[in-house]
Amino acid sequence: MTAAFLAAADLAGRHPSIDLDANVLYADNGRLLTSAGAAAGFDLCFTCPAAMTALLAWMEQNLSRELPLPVIARRAAMSTRTLSRFREQMGATPAAWLAHARVRRAQRLLETADLAIEQVAAEAGFGCERRATGA
Repeated sequence: MTAAFLAAADLAGRHPSIDLDANVLYADNGRLLTSAGAAAGFDLCFTCPAAMTALLAWMEQNLSRELPLPVIARRAAMSTRTLSRFREQMGATPAAWLAHARVRRAQRLLETADLAIEQVAAEAGFGCERRATGA
């Protein structure tokens, strides 16, 4: 038996009224979220929709800038490795999400603004060469 399993058994024995599942990394009972360690704790924080809201809003506000993965990760205050969990939450890599957001911005501008196509491209973030983001 592993130390973690023994600790879980000890905890369950001391507190029989709790519902303990030693086979999950994190649990949500509706009011309280718990995790099985530091990495799971990072996952738990990152998978919270509110944590994504601020990052997505910042990305939307900065579509005209070059946003390589290290810049996005720095803004999210996490490593690029941890940011890879973005795909799990958003269903796309940060680069794919940005491309889609840029297309949406271009569509809105084309429908609502009287701008030259070059201006629309620049405002939407398609106005300059882009380096691969590694995402």
